[in-house]
Parts: sequence; C-alpha cells; structure tokens
Amino acid sequence: MAQQLADKITLVTGGASGIGRATAVLFAQSGAQVTVADIDAAGNETVDGGFTAQ
Repeated sequence: MAQQLADKITLVTGGASGIGRATAVLFAQSGAQVTVADIDAAGNETVDGGFTAQ
C-alpha cells in the first residue's frame, strides 16, 4: 500500500473497536503514526502495539 500518510500524525477517537479501529489500522498501513483514544480502557490496551504499517 502506498505510504500516503507518511510523516503524518493521526488521532482516532473511538478507535478500540469497529469503524474507529478499522480507520486506525488503515491509517497505520498508510504510513501514519496513530494514536487511539476510546472510553473503553480495555479496548485501548488491545490496540496498543496491535497493528503496524505493512
């Protein structure tokens, strides 16, 4: 996948699951540095280190 978001920093709210998580994964695969925030603290921990650019 093209590195369209290389050198970009993103913040995804609601990123522990569902559409937010899918968005965070897509951003990471596109080269962005991704920060995820979600009210579900346990979900945040499962995302931490859970995906990287491929």
